[in-house]
Amino acid sequence: MEGDLDTVAGAKQVAARVNELGRFDAVIHNAAVGYRDAYRLTADGLPHVFAINTLSAYILTALIERPHRLVYLSSGMHHHADANLDDILWPPRP
Repeated sequence: MEGDLDTVAGAKQVAARVNELGRFDAVIHNAAVGYRDAYRLTADGLPHVFAINTLSAYILTALIERPHRLVYLSSGMHHHADANLDDILWPPRP
């Protein structure tokens, strides 16, 4: 399924289109942008990396009819990442 995950409305539209197709055996979340992209805000006022890499997966998981299996893919960044929830939108970080 293709769609615009840059905004909350776009993620909701993707979820609605998925639900129109019926229940899936599995849903694989593989949408992401790189952290080396230039910092920019979405139409919702959120950093685009957060909106696409984190928020869209949450919205899709919440709104898509629950499949038998959910699979989330990610980069290897988790090996060296600092899970600092005090700065979840990254405004102080470069």
